[in-house]
Amino acid sequence: WCPRDCRSGAVKSLKALSSLSMHQRTEDVKGSMRRGSEFVIDQCLNSGGNGLRATARKEWFFPGYPHMYDTDLLEIVKVLIASGVRDPRIDEAVRCIRSRRSEDGRWLQGGSRSSEKYLVRLERKGEESRFVTLEALLVLFGTKSR
Repeated sequence: WCPRDCRSGAVKSLKALSSLSMHQRTEDVKGSMRRGSEFVIDQCLNSGGNGLRATARKEWFFPGYPHMYDTDLLEIVKVLIASGVRDPRIDEAVRCIRSRRSEDGRWLQGGSRSSEKYLVRLERKGEESRFVTLEALLVLFGTKSR
């Protein structure tokens, strides 16, 4: 986990580690998860204390599904929660996710991956998304239990 590492790749690596059951998480895995979580928070959400807007890529503010090889704030926070992170530095990202909620309580499909050619189109960019809404609600519920 060094500053030149791919941030999306770091999120995906941490996601893989967090999918291990508790009894599969050896001390080495737990240590890697701690270092990986710190890297993701610092490089994706907080960049040396400069805050979310100075750190995050602009497309991360428009959550989408599926993610494929890229990421967004929704996936980043979800992976951190799954890794057991309870850190106030993720609060700004949670507020940003909450602010993307429409008046009817849903989130829009914003991810650029949604417009790529798949065998089946799940949802259209800019329209209400049942997948993004579900993910956002799970994240918000997960942060409430902190």
